[in-house]
Formats: sequence, C-alpha cells, structure tokens
Amino acid sequence: MMADYFPPRKRRRHDGFILKIIDRNSVHAAPSLDETDSLEARLTKNPRSLLDIAARVAGQNFPCETLEAYQPPLDEALLKKVAFWAFPDDEKKVQVFANLTNKYNDWDQGLDLLYDSAIKEVWQVGFMLTAVIDNQAIYGYRAIPCSNCRVSITFEQQRIISSTCSEDKCALAVWCPHVIAAVVYRIRNPDRVPVHAPMTESLSVLSREQLQKLVQYAVQEDPAGVLSKVFKHLDEIRDISSHMNKMQGAPDPTFGAAQDTKSQWQLSLEKLEKNLDSDLDDLVKQYLHDPFSNTVLYHNSFDLGDKSDSRLFGYIQKALDLAQKDEVISAAQVLIKITDRVFSAMEGSAHWKCMALARYSHDLERVFCSFMLHPTNRARDMLLEAVVDFNRRGKKLGIYKVEDSIWAEIPSLRLLYGSKVRHGHPQGIFYTPLCAAEADPWPMDGRAILDPSLKLTDSDYDENVMLMIARMETILEVCPGEVYSPVCRMATRALVKLLKMAEDDCVLSQKPQTFGKQRGTTGTSYTGKGKGKGKSSKGKGGKGGKSSKTARMSVGKNSESQQAPKTSGSNKQIMSREQITYCIIYLCDVAFRSEGFANDNMHVIDLNFFIRASLQGLELSRFRTVANRNNITTAEHNWLYKVERSILDHLQGYPNVASSIVKEYIDAINSVGIGFYDGVYPLVLFEALISLATGRSDLQSPLVEMCANLLLDSNNPQEKFTLPSSNSFDIMLELFDDGQTEALSRQHRDFAAKKLTQISETFLAEIDVSKRSNHELLTKVLQNLEGYEDHRLLQMICSNLKLHMSKITHQDHIESCLKVVVHCVKLSRGNGIVFNFLLDQRDKDFILTLAKKVGISCLKLFVSDWREFFSNYEIKRLLMHLKETILECKSLPKEVVTLIMHYYESVEQHEEHACDLLSFFKPNDSNYTKAVMKILANANRYPPNALFQLAKMQHDAKKVKSEIMDKNTMDIVELALKQLEKSYNGYEASQTVLNHIDWMYKLCTSGALGQPKEISKSEQFTKMVSTLSETCSKHPEIILRVLQHLEKCPDLLKKCSSLGNTLIDAYRNSFEHQFQDCGHGSYGSVITEMVKARLHCKQYAKNGGDTKFDDVVVEHVKFVHSGKKKLQRMIDEEFGRKRLT
Repeated sequence: MMADYFPPRKRRRHDGFILKIIDRNSVHAAPSLDETDSLEARLTKNPRSLLDIAARVAGQNFPCETLEAYQPPLDEALLKKVAFWAFPDDEKKVQVFANLTNKYNDWDQGLDLLYDSAIKEVWQVGFMLTAVIDNQAIYGYRAIPCSNCRVSITFEQQRIISSTCSEDKCALAVWCPHVIAAVVYRIRNPDRVPVHAPMTESLSVLSREQLQKLVQYAVQEDPAGVLSKVFKHLDEIRDISSHMNKMQGAPDPTFGAAQDTKSQWQLSLEKLEKNLDSDLDDLVKQYLHDPFSNTVLYHNSFDLGDKSDSRLFGYIQKALDLAQKDEVISAAQVLIKITDRVFSAMEGSAHWKCMALARYSHDLERVFCSFMLHPTNRARDMLLEAVVDFNRRGKKLGIYKVEDSIWAEIPSLRLLYGSKVRHGHPQGIFYTPLCAAEADPWPMDGRAILDPSLKLTDSDYDENVMLMIARMETILEVCPGEVYSPVCRMATRALVKLLKMAEDDCVLSQKPQTFGKQRGTTGTSYTGKGKGKGKSSKGKGGKGGKSSKTARMSVGKNSESQQAPKTSGSNKQIMSREQITYCIIYLCDVAFRSEGFANDNMHVIDLNFFIRASLQGLELSRFRTVANRNNITTAEHNWLYKVERSILDHLQGYPNVASSIVKEYIDAINSVGIGFYDGVYPLVLFEALISLATGRSDLQSPLVEMCANLLLDSNNPQEKFTLPSSNSFDIMLELFDDGQTEALSRQHRDFAAKKLTQISETFLAEIDVSKRSNHELLTKVLQNLEGYEDHRLLQMICSNLKLHMSKITHQDHIESCLKVVVHCVKLSRGNGIVFNFLLDQRDKDFILTLAKKVGISCLKLFVSDWREFFSNYEIKRLLMHLKETILECKSLPKEVVTLIMHYYESVEQHEEHACDLLSFFKPNDSNYTKAVMKILANANRYPPNALFQLAKMQHDAKKVKSEIMDKNTMDIVELALKQLEKSYNGYEASQTVLNHIDWMYKLCTSGALGQPKEISKSEQFTKMVSTLSETCSKHPEIILRVLQHLEKCPDLLKKCSSLGNTLIDAYRNSFEHQFQDCGHGSYGSVITEMVKARLHCKQYAKNGGDTKFDDVVVEHVKFVHSGKKKLQRMIDEEFGRKRLT
C-alpha cells in the first residue's frame, strides 16, 4: 500500500482496464546510451500490441494501490509490463526534482558515477529498483578503500516515491549521487535492466521446495546478514499471538511504498524548507549587521539575469522549472512553501523593513499571478487559499510593499479586477494574485492559440490587452513544451491594441507639415504641442510652454492615478503612457528572443510587423528620458536600457527586411518635422534608424536631412532630459557613498550626449558636401553648433569634427569649425571642467591647423584667452605662419600686437627663438620698444640664447651704426650670462652660446676703442671681464674661449688675471659633476680632460696655475668622490706623476 504523498492527479474513467486508457501520443520510451535510432522510431517500424500500449498507459497514470486492488488481478506478465513503464522516462524532469533540495553539484557527481561505469547489479523487481554502486568511484582519492553502497528506489506513475542508500554520508540527503546515478542509468538503459514482477506475484507461483531452496541459498550467500533475520521472522510466525500473525498478508515493498513511510516528495519539501530557512537567516543577519548591504543576497533589479546567481532566486527558479515540466501542483506547493518561509523570516520586529525580502516578496507575488492564470487551473484553489492567508499576514505584520513599476513591469491586474475582489486588503502585499484569480478562464480561442501548429491568422482570440499580456507572461514562465509560437501570436495581438492606443505619440500617425517650418532647415518642424494644437514654442531651442510640458512629461507613481481610461474597441483600457511604452518594447523583445525568429518560422510571425512595432516602441521610450526624478528609479532605467539594447541588436539581423520600414520612418520624421517631439527626442529610435540606414545609398539623403534637423532644432538638445532617481534604499545608500552617487549621475548624464553624438557623427560621415543643398545645410549646422550650451555634448561633437575634417574644405566651413571648437573650450572652462579634448597634443595641433587654414581672422578668436588653446611655442608658430599675410596689411592688426605683447608677458618658459616675433615691428617704434621692455621685465622666463638674440637685435637696431657695444646691449648680455648660470645642468655650453660669446668679445675689444691699453680701461671691456668672472664659474669652456681670444693680445691678457682664477673654479664645478654622472669605464677619458685642463690653468692662471689646479680641483674631486676607490687610485697615479715632474 502507498502513502498519499502527492495531490491526486486527474484520473481518466476506465472500464475493463484497457480500451479507454490508450493514449497513442504517449507511446515512447527513453533511449539507450548506445542506441543510434530513437525508441520511438523503432516503435514506428515495429508497432506494439494493444496490450503493451495499455500497460504503458497504466504504468504512467495509475498508482500501485489501484493496480493492486484491480479485479480481476493482473497476471505476472502484465504487471511486469506495467512496472516497466511506471519508471520515470524524462531525465530532465528527474533532474528538476533532484535539484529541488540539492545546493551543490550532486547531480554532476551522479553523472560522473554513471560515466565511470560504477553502476553494478541493477535489478527491477516490480516497482522497486535496486543497484550496487562502486563507492570508490566517488571517494577513490582516499587511501582506505570503501565498500560498495546499495540503493533501493521505489517508484510509480513515472515518479520516484522513495529511495534509500547504504552510504553513511548520504543519510541526510534526499537525492544523493548514488540514487541519481541509478535513476539515470535506468532511464538511459531500460533494455539492460532485467524486470521482474512484484515479489508477491513472483513467490506465489513457486512450490514449497522452490521456496525452501530460495531461502537456503539466500542464507548461504550472506549468513551474517540473512540468517538472523530469517529466524527472527520464523519465530514470530510460529508464535500465534505475534503481531505478524494478527495481520493479514505480508508487506511487499516491490508493490508500492509502505503507508507510514515519508515519500521522496515530502522529504524534498522538508529539505527545501530547511535550506531556505538557512539562506533567509543569512540574509536577515546581514541586514541586522548592515542594513545597506542586503542587495548582495538579492538584487533590487528588474533584470532576472542580475538575480540568476542569487541563492534566493534559485528557489523561485525551482518552482518555475517544475511548472515547465508540467508539474503544476508540485510547483505550486514549492511556491507556497517558499512564501511561507519568507513571511516567517519577516515576522521579526525589524525584519519586515529588509528591502531585499520586500523585493523578494514582490517577485513571488508576480509568480503567483502567473500560476493563477495557468491554462489548466489545476492548482488554482490551493494557490487562492494560500494567497488569502499571505495577504492577511502581510497586512497584520505591516510588511513593506514594493510598488508595481509602471516603467519596467507589465501592468498589474489590480487595475482590471481590483474592484471585484471581495476578500483581501488592497494596500497589502499579495493582493494582485487575488485580482488575477478573478480573471475569466482561458477562452476557447485562447486555448487554441496554444497549439504550436496554428498559423498566425487561424485564431480570433481577443481579450483585454492587459490580460493578454499577463497570459503571455504565464506561458513564458510556467507552461511546458514549446511556447514561442503561442507567445508570438499573443504578442502580435497585444501589440496591435497597444500601437492603436499610442498612435497619437508616434510620428507615423501624423500628417505631413503639421508642425510648421523649422528654423534653418529644409524640412518642417514642430511649432506647438505634440498633436499640433497650435500653441507656439517659447524660449531658446523650442522650449514649450507649461501646458505642453505638463501634457508630455508629467507622470505619476501609481498607475491608478494616471490619465483617464482610454477605449479601444469594446475594452476599456486604463493603461498609462509609461505602461504602454514598456509593454510594446517588452513584447517586441520577447518575440525577438523566441525561437521563432531564430528559425525564421514565418507562418508564426510577421517580421515586418514586429520591426515596425519595435521602432514605434523605441520612439515611445523617449518619455523615460524626461520622467520626473521621483518617478523613475535607476533600476527601472537600467532595465529599460537593457531591453532597448536587446531590440537594437536583434534589428541588426534584419537589415534588408527593415529597409522599407526605416525609409518610411525617416521620411515621416522629415515631413512632419523634428519639432513634433517638442525637445523630447527619441534618441534610441534615431540610433536604430541610423544603424539600419547607414551604408544604403537610397537612404543617404533622407538620413542626412533627419540628422541635420535634429542638430538644428535646439541649442540645448538635452534641456528637458532628467536623471533617474534611486529608490528609498538607494537614497539611504547614497548618503554614505558620494563616489557611487557621482558615478551613477555621470553615467546617466552622458547617456543622451552619446546618442546625440552618434547623430552628429552620422551627419558628418554621410553628408556629400559637393551638393549645393548639403553645402548650405552644413553651414547652418555648424553655425548652430556655435550656440550649443552643453559642454559635454559639444566636446564629443568636436571629436567627430576632427575625424571628418578631411571632407570639410570650404573656407567658411573651416572657420565655423574653428569657432565651434573655441566655443567648446570656453564653455568647458566656464563650467569648471578640465577639457580632455585639449589634453592630447594631437588635438592642440588640430586647432592650430584650423587656425592656419582660416588665416588672420582666426586671431580675433584667441586674442583674449589664447593660453587656453595654445602654448607659447604654438602661438608663435601660428603667428609666424601668418607673418607674410599679416605684413601685407597696411597696418599691423591690433589683435596681432595684443597677442605678441601677451606672448612676451607669458609666465610660461619661452624658447630660444622667442625674439623672432619682434620682426613684426619696425625697429625703434613704440610697439618694438614696449615688447623689448616686457622681455627684459620677464627675463627669467627666457633662455640665454633668446636674450643673446635680443642683444644682437638691439645692437643692430641702433640709429647710429657702431662696432662698439653700448651700455644697454651690455646689460642684456649680462642678463643672458646670469640666466646661463641659473640654467646650468652639468653640461657644457652649446656652440650657439660660444658663438654669442665670440660676438660679445668682438664688440667689447673692437679696434674702435683704441690700443690695448685704452681697451683694457674701457667700460665695455671692464664690464665684460667682471661679468664673466661673476657668472661663468660653472662654464670653463666660456672662460677658456675668452682667454684664448685674449692670448692674441698679451697686454689685454695680463689685465685679466681674475679670469684665470675663475677658470680654476669653473673646472672644479665641472669635473665634480662629470664624475657624478660617469661610470667606471669613463674615468679614464674624464681624467684625460683633467690633464688638459691642468695645462690650461698653468698657461692662463698666474703664480702656478697647475699647483692651484691640483689644490683646488684635484683635491676637491677626491674629497667629494672619496668612496670611489678606483677613481682615487687613477687620480693618484696620474696627478702623482705630474707633481713629481
């Protein structure tokens, strides 16, 4: 006899057992592991007898209790056939039941046992399967060998009733790997497992001698295990008063489980409850420890993909998997068990505030609605009773209710049936399933639409659109078998209704030229409200009045408070614009992701219709970009964005089919006018149109016109766009994490800018500027960009200009591009933003290139703040590039003078040829003098060569030509030498500096000064010697150069003894730095230079210059580098000999 472990299945009436229970559609069996043809194909070739078919149906549908009580009793052969078909034949369904309680990889371990050939001695006796499993296959890594384990499995109606395993580690497991391995082996190899009739039937045909032999052989094989049990029962049989003798018959475990035994299903539910309690306890503990981290265990998201890794969502998925295997009642029991444990976890004083549990309860509520609308209604009464209780408990506990989303969830059925519910609390949780319970049963047309072979036009199914969508959701979530055909058919019918309701907000439904001429475009534009009521726009960029903004952008949080119900046919629709939008894009996404599109089943789907509906849905999604911050949350925004991206990706797969629809859409936008959208642009629609139209020559001109119209419609295209807010949990979290808040805001802030940038990039890439109309259009677009107010958007557009600059060749266009870039930089600086566009030298070169192409007129753009665009070097390059053109002007332009003056005032380090810009002025005029004064006042920012160049220019600019250096020139030379000393970096002076020293010496010792005696007394010569002594103590090459010149005039050389001492000091500093920078291998070459330097000092320094060199230079080098032993040794060897000689 069997325990009642399952709710009773629907049983068919039968008369005589065979004829009325035949189901020809169920004739199949599980294939063997080594079969090449399916068993179904073999049965088709060799059809079974009527008796075999009846035995199969009986095994699938009748419990052992019914079979055992059937009169007349079934014979042994028939019972064997029935028992054969009573074992499960669906491996996937067994896996669903097994995974119900398993947290880990028990199923995979069971398959590993199967693949390792660990299954031994498999027998089926009646409705029990036994197997011996080589335990070493799992625990083989242990050094101590393990004994084999034995499993026994009881089954009926193709379900596992109970199981046992002799392995100690499996005592607490409901589905251990050994049981899984035995079940899968039997499913895959039905012909390899010997089948016997139940034990009662098998023993009843044996004689006394056969029974005695059976017992004796059993005892002989296992005396220790069998003998004691046999004689224990023998003693009880002999005892007339024993319990065994008082009971009629004897138990037969092979003909159904005992009534007092817990079934596999009961044990599974208990294990499920225990596992769930553990996970809920972890979540609650985490919440109590840190209330702001509970989304780690369950994400506050509308995307099931985000929740797929969550342990809590895994329990919901188990219920859905059961339902999809047509185990609706079992799935309902699991769902009720899960919800009951969640309520129990929230019964604590603070646990009901846990946002993760609130979101989890909300998702459970949505699943309950799907089960309530199941076509078979098999579990409706059970679910309804549970839902009433959950609603009552939720109201009593005051559990936080997550509001239904009008942006990211299908409409709640409480909008339709809330007034019909007689019992329940409307403000509490689990009220929506009560509303779903009020829905009418599936109509006949609705049931017919579930037929996969039905064509798209073969059904007249029609219901309220919200109920249709809810039923479609039910098919997706809980209906078994192939569902894409019914889903596509229901989606088609629902979309027809939804698109009709939204036609006023779609451009395809508008008449051409309804919205007046757009400023500066070839098309038409919007001049009033979205439906052409005649109210004009106000303010910059077509900003509408208050009534227009309210009509297009106002949304409420609860869908009950939305606009008045609209009518469509005989059905009253009470859906808000937001719900209509979401339903359209959601239905299109579901249809695209179905197998119908993947397999191109055109008899099921209308591809053109779905592409058109998808584009209209993307057009309507514009309203989320202007939703009130308190109306749309980040989670809703992210989910909508993901659905839109999915649609865009699928549309890319049908470019040829979509081309005609895309052309129709672009033409409608151009003819009706971009102003139809009143600044609320459908950027995702534009992205779809651009991606599908790009590269098609027939769509190039309309596409360019559409992009231009959008770029011209407003100076601030994102003016009306808002950012999504966060839910209450996220708002609390933001208080503790400013970085996350800023990152989130930046993400949504750039969303629209990236879409608009794509439009500008497409416009520049596709436009053919050789056409006159396009030439004018480009002019207007560039001029309009000069007035853009969004610096982030303008930065990205400037990047596009740089990429496509090669096709912009007209002078006016180039000048406009330069103005756009300059405006962008100024706008960014004004907003306190570091303009990344200018951080790259290539981008600076781009602006410089544009400026060179524009010519002198570009200087007006930079005169006030050129440092924001160029370095000193770059502005000098620009001016020198334009020099020829500038000097052709009658008078020097004021902006040129201003730029040069600002250049010489710049605190940035100048280059060697900085004085080249003085050539723009005539010598000795006021601007020239003013520029020179600015250089001298800022001399510490100029390199020595630049000051030497200035000195030469000042000398050459004298009114009275002379070969003698005047005082002013000498002062500039002195500045140059001082700057040379400041900029010393350990290296010798360049040849250019030495050339300047030669020029200086020539002018300071010119023959015009008289004989050497007079020269030595001249102010110029004396100033030169003193300046060199003061400033060149680190440059021996300069002192040596002058001394070599003086050597030609011994009388002058005698007057310059101070330079000899300066030379020794300069060598000391020079060799100190040289030895710091050189390695061991270079010591020899530097010492060789020291030897030459010693000779120079001996020659030019008085009173023993070589001895002074040894004392001042050699000893100093040895002292500073005392740690370098090799250097010390080499110096001693070289200069020790010198001292001796």
